[in-house]
Amino acid sequence: KGVSYIHGSSGGQFVIETYIIFILNAAITFGMILMNEAMKGKGDSKKRKIMAIVGMGLVAVFFSSLISIFRSKAHGYPYSFLFK
Repeated sequence: KGVSYIHGSSGGQFVIETYIIFILNAAITFGMILMNEAMKGKGDSKKRKIMAIVGMGLVAVFFSSLISIFRSKAHGYPYSFLFK
């Protein structure tokens, strides 16, 4: 058996799981900030486009990871995005 960082039920949470969720939420927030800054229109158009794409990628990947962790804890949750 391997080490589990995510508690198997919604009734408990490991300390490391708290840090993992914090990092995922911070990455989602950083992606939203990048998209917001890209929308403001300051600077080069190509740089703004790259910022928006990177921001959307961060939000998509890390939000999908967050949903995946929630699915593993709340058994029977029907929705997923990129990861199952």
